[in-house]
Amino acid sequence: MKQARFVSLLLMAVWTFTAYGQGIRYLHPVFDSVSVSNTFYGMNVTILSVPTTGKGTRVPLPVSIYSPTGDTVKNRPLVIYIHTGNFLPFPQNQGTAGRTVNGGALAALGMGFPVDSPLVEICTRLAKMGYVVAAIDYRTGWNPVASTQTERVNTLINAAYRGVQDFRTAVRFFKKTFKEAGNPYGIDTSKIVAWGQGSGGYVSLASSVLDNYLDIPLASKGKFIGPDITGDGFGDPYVLPPVHGDIYGTSLGINPTNGDTLSLPNHVGYSSDFQLSVNMGGALPDTLWLDATDLPLISFQEPRDPFAPYKEGLVLVPRGTMAPLPVVEVQGSYLAVEKARRLGLQKKMIDLKLNDVYTQAANVKNDGIEGLYPISGNPLNPLDSDPWNWWDTAFMASVERQAGTGNNTNGLLTNPDMSAAKARRYIDTIIGYYAPRAFAVLNLGTFVNTPDLLKDTDVGFKLMPNPMVNQTLLQTNPDFPMKSVTLYDLNGRVVRKLSGLNTNSITVHRNELSQGAYILQVGFKKGVISKTLLIQ
Repeated sequence: MKQARFVSLLLMAVWTFTAYGQGIRYLHPVFDSVSVSNTFYGMNVTILSVPTTGKGTRVPLPVSIYSPTGDTVKNRPLVIYIHTGNFLPFPQNQGTAGRTVNGGALAALGMGFPVDSPLVEICTRLAKMGYVVAAIDYRTGWNPVASTQTERVNTLINAAYRGVQDFRTAVRFFKKTFKEAGNPYGIDTSKIVAWGQGSGGYVSLASSVLDNYLDIPLASKGKFIGPDITGDGFGDPYVLPPVHGDIYGTSLGINPTNGDTLSLPNHVGYSSDFQLSVNMGGALPDTLWLDATDLPLISFQEPRDPFAPYKEGLVLVPRGTMAPLPVVEVQGSYLAVEKARRLGLQKKMIDLKLNDVYTQAANVKNDGIEGLYPISGNPLNPLDSDPWNWWDTAFMASVERQAGTGNNTNGLLTNPDMSAAKARRYIDTIIGYYAPRAFAVLNLGTFVNTPDLLKDTDVGFKLMPNPMVNQTLLQTNPDFPMKSVTLYDLNGRVVRKLSGLNTNSITVHRNELSQGAYILQVGFKKGVISKTLLIQ
């Protein structure tokens, strides 16, 4: 309980807003422990068995459900978490993600209950804040090392399409259990969030905008149309509802060449609607799919991401020390959220007028695009595109030896300084930026802006010099002593904190701080001042 109280107090000090009543739930951790249960949310067909059997195999779709232990509330928002893993099963994906707990024949088909370290961390944190969180596994399988780019595009768009179908199947599963089974998971079906990590970010973004199948062949500049297979003189779309099922996963899909079933309908008659999309990495197949009827977006991405573009570029298949393979041009978080802003989809977040440290840190780098957080990985490592990730190196090295894959080696190429401590600092930022925005978008309470954002003239505040080289002086009028001084980096992490003060003058020394921009927050008896401090 002490740790939960500490985190709660820290976040309350950082966020410059509150809510009616308790003002804590869904903003801060309020539960000590979390309960996890496993079940299946549907049944569908995996293509991973095709090379050995010639046909797809029906598989149950697993989900791990995280709930706050001892919670008496029964109408809680639901986050459906979509793991990463390159749309391939672990360990064949050559990476450290996509790991699941499973057994027997199901394991051989890449299905199971997700247990990646950052996934478990984020699901647990959200559940301690009062959410119900469902970590789903979904059907994977494509050919990233195909000899032709055409085949790589074809198999990738179909992998993402199956992910969208399975995510929407999960949405309907919870709505069905709500209505037909007495709401066993205690959720509010009008407050559902898609949260995708890495390749799961492709799924969450696509699920939020793909409301018309025709967007795939017609609103994508032809990039998802392949060779003429039917012989009618026109190229054929890579995805066809009669073959692959509809965009919701509510119709049968049959391969006409051999009669093989490729998609099964699940929970037909229930809505696939949800209310908010979150992505950590990934990209949108095409921003032309995005229109004014779509959802608000909260996006986290490293602008230097070498495999999924921050703005626009090719999806690249990493191959360890070899050159990556190009697949298809997509649009990343910057262009997706910027268009969502122009369409008015970000209005509820903009109307908050947040000025907390996470917002300030994001706004230094995001060109004022609300809902976009450009996460900065290790500046010395241009490949550090998922700094929130970590894994058990001993376990991964063992997997690598047994499977003959490069899981641990490849992971360390892009994140050599990974650790639980490093990843959790980034997750602090991700949760801190997400929480107030989701609170508003999902209508989880009423915000009351606090009167604690002070102007320099209110307290006679002076900061000299700024930019600083070795030190800077903070001064205020005699009637307004400073009570605390906190310095944050641009990922919202505390790098210096002075508390228990009662002074009108204090010198902040650079010491070991590196060159760059920081957020300086000065606390007073009634209110705070936040400034951007530059160190040369």
